[in-house]
Amino acid sequence: MLGLFDENDSAKAVINVAKNDSSIALLKPNKKLAIAITNREGEGSILSILNSKNDPAVSLAVHGDKPGLFMYQQPRTGLLFNLAGGRPALALMDHGSPVWSATGDVPPAPELPPTDDIMREIMR
Repeated sequence: MLGLFDENDSAKAVINVAKNDSSIALLKPNKKLAIAITNREGEGSILSILNSKNDPAVSLAVHGDKPGLFMYQQPRTGLLFNLAGGRPALALMDHGSPVWSATGDVPPAPELPPTDDIMREIMR
C-alpha cells in the first residue's frame, strides 16, 4: 500500500495491491472518497466518481467482459447503459426502475458498491 498525505498528515491518495486485486483512491479534504478505481480478480473493474454525499454519481464498469455506464442521483435515478442482459440496454431510471428504455428490455439497475465497501477494499 502506498499513501500520499498533505502537510497536515491527511490522506489524499491511496494505492493498494492485495493478492490479485488492486485499487486507487483520491480523497477529498474531509477524508471522503472523490474518485475510486478498483479491480477484483474474476469480477471486473469499476471507476466511480462520488458526489458531495459520498454516493457514486458516475461509474464506468466492466463486469466480466460486459461494460456498463451509470450516472445516478441516489437512489439509482439517472442514466443506465450496460450489457448485463446479453444485449445493449439504455434506459432512464427512477429509483432502480426504468421509466424509458431504448430497447424495451432493461436489466435491473445494479447496486453500486457502497462507499464503505469501496474504502474497505482500498484500505485492506
